[in-house]
Amino acid sequence: MSAIARRCGVPLASLTSENDLRPPYTIYPGQELIVRGQTRTVAGDTARPSIRGRQASHRPVSTPSQASSAEAPRFQWPIRGEILDHYGSAAAGRIDGVRIAARMGQPVLAAASGEVVYADEGLQGYGKLVLIRHTDNWVTAYGFNSRLRVQEGQQVVVGQHIADAGVSGPLTRPAVHFEVRHGVNPVNPVEVLPVR
Repeated sequence: MSAIARRCGVPLASLTSENDLRPPYTIYPGQELIVRGQTRTVAGDTARPSIRGRQASHRPVSTPSQASSAEAPRFQWPIRGEILDHYGSAAAGRIDGVRIAARMGQPVLAAASGEVVYADEGLQGYGKLVLIRHTDNWVTAYGFNSRLRVQEGQQVVVGQHIADAGVSGPLTRPAVHFEVRHGVNPVNPVEVLPVR
């Protein structure tokens, strides 16, 4: 939220108040936010950020995706390692992806070709995070990195080294938090990734 407030030139308190957000200010790619009386879509939507009147309704941010895996790009695993937490894991606080064990500094690879729409550490709970937008409104997220190797606006290809695995998120051991979303809706990554 801090990065969005800075980018839009508004105080953080104003932005969170206008959108009725409470700590930890969880937002998702494609979610609409009101900025000084206008609604803008945050990174992850297929179009450039839209600006609409205040009456625009907010889209749901955590309903399961109805998209079939046949519509998804041909994704690959971003890293090889044991799955520590599975999609929906209550033990991990209801995660919308998978957490994969890694070695410190192990290369994290783009799961499919696309455009980097976020590369920073401003989203609480994800550490150093990369978001990549793919065709047909698909987005992948790669969190807990120790170092980012891409920047916003950069085009990447499948298998490209985009980050180094680390412990910048809430875990105490190196891991990669990986999410797949269709629009704003989370999809179980195992349903769209090749069998390991």
